[in-house]
Amino acid sequence: MAFQVLAEEQGRFSTAWNRHLQTLLAEAGLVDGRPCERILAEDVVAYVFTVESTAQIGSFRSVLQGDPGWSRALREAGLVTDEAWSLDLYRAPIRDEPAIPVGGGTRSGPWLGFDAFDGMPSVLINDITTGADGCLLLATYEGICRFDGATTGLLTPADGVIQWIPRLLFDHRRGVLWFSQVSPGLARLDEAGIDIFTHADGLTRESTAAMCLSSCGDLWIAGGEGGCTRFDGERFVPADAGLPGDTPILDMLADRDGGLVLGTTAGVYRRRENGSECIGLRDERVSAVCEDAEGRLWVGASSGIYLHGPGGFERHEALSTVGPVIRLTAGREGGLWVSSRGNGAVHWDGETVRAHTAGSGLSSSQVNATHVDERGCVWVGAWGGGLSRYDGDWVGTIAVESGLPAGRVETLCDAGDGSMWIGTWGGGLFRARGEEAERVPGTEEVGDFLWSSCRDREGRFWFGTFGQGVVCLDGERLSRLTTADGLGHDSVWGIHQDHSGRMWFATQGGGLTCFDGDRCITYTTADGLPHNQVWSVAEDAEGAIWCSTVESGVSRFDGKSFRSYSTKDGLAHDQVWCILPDRGGDLWFGTWGGGVSRFDGKGFTTYTTRDGLAHNSIRSMCQSADGHLWFGTFGGGACRYDGLAFQAFSRREGLVHDAVQHIEEGSDGRMWIATEAGVTRYAPPEEPPRVELRGVVADQRYAVDDVVTLGAAQRLVTVEFSGASFSTAYDRLVYAYRILGQSEEWRTTTRRRVELPDLPVGSYTFEVQAIDRDLNYSTSAAVKLAIEPDAGSDRLRALEAELGLPGSDQLVGRSPALRRVLVEIDTVAASDLTV
Repeated sequence: MAFQVLAEEQGRFSTAWNRHLQTLLAEAGLVDGRPCERILAEDVVAYVFTVESTAQIGSFRSVLQGDPGWSRALREAGLVTDEAWSLDLYRAPIRDEPAIPVGGGTRSGPWLGFDAFDGMPSVLINDITTGADGCLLLATYEGICRFDGATTGLLTPADGVIQWIPRLLFDHRRGVLWFSQVSPGLARLDEAGIDIFTHADGLTRESTAAMCLSSCGDLWIAGGEGGCTRFDGERFVPADAGLPGDTPILDMLADRDGGLVLGTTAGVYRRRENGSECIGLRDERVSAVCEDAEGRLWVGASSGIYLHGPGGFERHEALSTVGPVIRLTAGREGGLWVSSRGNGAVHWDGETVRAHTAGSGLSSSQVNATHVDERGCVWVGAWGGGLSRYDGDWVGTIAVESGLPAGRVETLCDAGDGSMWIGTWGGGLFRARGEEAERVPGTEEVGDFLWSSCRDREGRFWFGTFGQGVVCLDGERLSRLTTADGLGHDSVWGIHQDHSGRMWFATQGGGLTCFDGDRCITYTTADGLPHNQVWSVAEDAEGAIWCSTVESGVSRFDGKSFRSYSTKDGLAHDQVWCILPDRGGDLWFGTWGGGVSRFDGKGFTTYTTRDGLAHNSIRSMCQSADGHLWFGTFGGGACRYDGLAFQAFSRREGLVHDAVQHIEEGSDGRMWIATEAGVTRYAPPEEPPRVELRGVVADQRYAVDDVVTLGAAQRLVTVEFSGASFSTAYDRLVYAYRILGQSEEWRTTTRRRVELPDLPVGSYTFEVQAIDRDLNYSTSAAVKLAIEPDAGSDRLRALEAELGLPGSDQLVGRSPALRRVLVEIDTVAASDLTV
């Protein structure tokens, strides 16, 4: 409770406080008031009371306003107006409630949207910022929402909701969040709770229009009706903005020179220590100001968007068609994002302008805020549309809309200059750079139906066609090999150049053809090939040629004879579509329905969906520069493997189609993925996920301290954990774990718990990491487990010996039969069956 008391009236007020005011407050229910510990505004006296709920504040205020005795006591204290006192929330603890798991969002083009169906508490978002832990903080109509990619929850007072928050500002230096409200005007959130600040603390206005942090860490607050206040970490100090009259400030920023830039209803002002000056647009309403990555000043005014330069403000014509500007946000590596109410989120990349609206994948065209987080990820908060993430910086699509005449793409071949050759099924050969594809003049004769491709070491490009042989593109010269030249068949499924420079062609029904530059030699069933329909061809580390044939497994050719391998030898399936020699010398065979088999020269090891593979039908494989294996599956999208964990990249994450025909790493550093509906260019972002331990469960739940000590009688110890990632849905994270003291080996699981049965007496360390869709690993979370001898167990063993029992497993509660029943119950529970 604050009172406006002039310095000369302090004694009179003190007398009235002791004589009447305290008594009247006690009668109203406000007791044990204590002086406020904050540094208050000049001529303000304040007391703090403890109440049971925030709802009581309004009731107390109404009781006092209707009490004639209260009015008389105020006059006796020298306070002649009702505005001379106020009763507002001072501080409130945060409600302690569990976080809500968030769904995977809805994919639409380059946008991934999160709304009420995904568990978001509000779809009315006004502002977005990043907190100290890297999580997003959202200003919503329901209050402040925290979102970490996996869970969400409201940060609200313990007994109520702070509604309608227009602005957020996180002070990373002090680790606190500032947010504005409709009334009272400013609040601060930290680990202790929420603090509310009003005119009693020195704010010049009750409402807050804009906030910014200066280079020295001071907080500047612009009042909605004009006026400016500075907070130096201890007190609020009224500051002269140097504006004519009470010109309202609509937006503000601290520039790189240590000054303030103010967007007002009467132009743009720059404030320095020696005063303020209007730097342009005096007759404009300037609602947004922004400094881009290069330090240039942008403003959003009533007549358009302007860039400030040496000659003043220059209107950006392409951006000025956006309409009413709500916010301007600088991209992390350049460019500008415009939040517009009605025209969506508009992006200028330095060259072109692209509007993202509800018609192009964004959840809503009513955009209130755009935020670029510390990873460079772009987030958009919409009115009624919830939260959306833009993935266009690392996911791009080349489809019919981008210039391809046919959606189905069978083959890709890197051109070596940042572009990619694209072989379509029915549309011919195209070349793509970025997300635009075009037919190169002179390539029309290659053919319309392309199956395979290869770039040889001499820089020539070879393309296998359907029914038109093999085409070699050498610069601008085009040549063709057909059956007339000795090719086994004019339909070619696979192409490979061996270590000596010879070209090998896998043909449809004509066997395996070798071309040495002068002539073709074809190998068929007459030479020991198990079938003449050959799907793929590759070379191993010893120089032997491997090929796969229809329903006949794979064959190794040493230059003299063929040696075939099938399911009888351990191969996953006899229908093998593709072969990949890895850099370690092993061979990988992608099968149709049986998963993928690895051959180490001695035997086969097979990986299927049970091991984490996205789908068991594999159409293409490649090894990227980082050593990861990529599997193009027909139905499960692209799957990535680093030797420990599998992760999938599918339509859910932005892939244009889940039926993948070919995967190629481009010289532009991106993965190119050919599908039944076009090509996706993908640059996997490096955004490590987060993981934390939730608890250790044995005879009870234990907090995760440095060491959890348990008795040896605990036959089952369960460690619970959870991960979070902005790039990977909650249910798509994989976890790697190990138990030091038992094994150094890392294992993987998709569950968020690991059961450790029958741990012997000893010391262990449980470590866990979260793995996202791009095989980025979190830092490890660890807990030490100390298993100590149990005195009760020693007495039990002595009793067993005395009774002549063969072992403790025969005692009730430990019998093999009971253990089998418990396992069956656990299996049924996990499968959601009802028994």
